Amino acid sequence: MLFKFNPKSIKVDFLIVFTNAIAVIVGVFIINWYVAKYFGTEILGHYLYIRRFFTSLIGASLVGMNIGLPFYLPRSKSDVVKNSAFTIFIFLSIPIIVIFSYFISLSSSLAGKEVSILIYIMYGIGLNSQAITYARFRGEFKMFKASILQFTCVALIPFAIFFYSTDLANIFLLIGISTLIISSIGWIKNAISSTFTNKIKGTLNLLRFGIERIMGFFGQAALLTGIPIILANSVHINNLAYFNSSLSVFRFVLIILGPLSIILLPRISKAINEGIDSGILENLELLLYWTIIASWAVSFPLFIIGPEFLTLWLGGMVTYNISVISRIFLIIPLYAITVILRSPIDAASERGYNTVIYSISAIFMFIGYFIFDKIMDNYMLTAVLALSVGYLSAAVLSLYFVNKLLSVKIKPLKILKALGSYSFVSILIFITIEALIDSILIQLLVYGIISIFMILAYLYYSRGEYVSQLRNLFLKINNE
Repeated sequence: MLFKFNPKSIKVDFLIVFTNAIAVIVGVFIINWYVAKYFGTEILGHYLYIRRFFTSLIGASLVGMNIGLPFYLPRSKSDVVKNSAFTIFIFLSIPIIVIFSYFISLSSSLAGKEVSILIYIMYGIGLNSQAITYARFRGEFKMFKASILQFTCVALIPFAIFFYSTDLANIFLLIGISTLIISSIGWIKNAISSTFTNKIKGTLNLLRFGIERIMGFFGQAALLTGIPIILANSVHINNLAYFNSSLSVFRFVLIILGPLSIILLPRISKAINEGIDSGILENLELLLYWTIIASWAVSFPLFIIGPEFLTLWLGGMVTYNISVISRIFLIIPLYAITVILRSPIDAASERGYNTVIYSISAIFMFIGYFIFDKIMDNYMLTAVLALSVGYLSAAVLSLYFVNKLLSVKIKPLKILKALGSYSFVSILIFITIEALIDSILIQLLVYGIISIFMILAYLYYSRGEYVSQLRNLFLKINNE
């Protein structure tokens, strides 16, 4: 069994979150396409910039409760944790959101128009209310409610409001208010039965857990938004829109990794609390191996057809900058490693080891940017290289700490052999398809179909160690 839980429960939760992840990502792609087509790439650039700013700082503004709730709720049978989280949100998170809103209002305007700071405050509160409610449902293993909440707030509400309104400031305000109202439903029946002493103790535990991770949240935010913020003052907003949209493609990896990471943290936390066994470690090694393989299977094709993919998606024409931006896709496996290992590292200890990982990685990224900026004359290439340095550092440090805390290791030679074989076959397939088919859309479709059959054949016929373990795991889960 995967951890000390009913496999069917894990399978159901994964299917729920997996389906929701697909729906959310499709929704985000449609929103970006709709805004780019009917509002222009300049408006899309402003929208993605503001959204990425607040979403990347959610861990800091919630003082780590987005991780603390899934960590503590599976270990607690009382309402102390939930009550403490609600108190922290009202008296600490909202003032932090106000401070963040003040800084973004000083450094940015919406499509050239200055707007009230209240727009940013309301939008920030809405996004954070959705995040803390999602974290609560996640910690209570209510993944269906969590998924409905996320899809509604991340996909449905923004699309409906963009369809309804044309003023960007009004759009941010309506998204914030609507998201806050929907998220508040999850707290209507919030219990208030815990004693004052227990509530204080629970609040201090949550705060201590979160405060240790504050710098890590800033580091994580810096990896996602630091380079776009720098570019905002250096490049045209159209290039920034392409760059941010390329980063949004990273979410495609979360179709698989997101659901796994979401359900791993509370389950591993509970498993460690009840006593960990060797089966957990073996399954984590298996998960890490297939994370690297699967993410490369996504990133390598995107790298090859990146310029055509971006122009097909967002419009425009293939330029040198778009070709440079498409190299971002090679970073996806590094991003995937940090995503899948983040939850096991958080669950293994109350210490903030992810803080060390993301803080050091962000520092290396900025150092890399300033070094590359001095020796290169292309801002976009400098940005891509600096982002590569940041996520390479994060991936290496994540592998180090997961080995230190849980003795989870990888076998580099087997991984390199699999990646090399896949890349060689993919290049041959691409060359053949390009020679026979002119339409990029049909090329992508044909390649996707061939790749699926190729991967399924590999999983079915291969007798490799990790392939056999994966088949046995699926058979065990299906037979339970």
